Amino acid sequence: MNLVVLTGRIGAQPEIRTLNSGDKVANFSLATEERWRDRQSGEKKSRTTWHRVVTYAPGTVKFLEEYVDKGDLIQVVGMLRNEAWEDAQGQKRQATKIAVTGAGHRVEKLASPRDETAQGETAPEPDLDDEIPF
Repeated sequence: MNLVVLTGRIGAQPEIRTLNSGDKVANFSLATEERWRDRQSGEKKSRTTWHRVVTYAPGTVKFLEEYVDKGDLIQVVGMLRNEAWEDAQGQKRQATKIAVTGAGHRVEKLASPRDETAQGETAPEPDLDDEIPF
């Protein structure tokens, strides 16, 4: 079974292209973060890994186009796809992408407390002076 589940933040606006057939494809980068504590020093450490994601699924492309922005926290369910090609200089190249194309694959936008604070906004203070009617 080839199934990948990643939760992370969108690195840039998804790139939406229209193919010659009229179908659309979406590509975007997703940053995932791994956190741990160093056993010797006790210091907290983290590492960010970037993933390339591609989808041809019309509903998912439309969702990305209309509702997903740079910095959004999302979950991706897809499969690993390895691609190989030769570039213009004749060099062999390869890349691994996450493909969101099959049944059960999806891109889901998640709620995040960081969403408001990332833009400098804070939630309004609750009004504690309201009268309680009983």
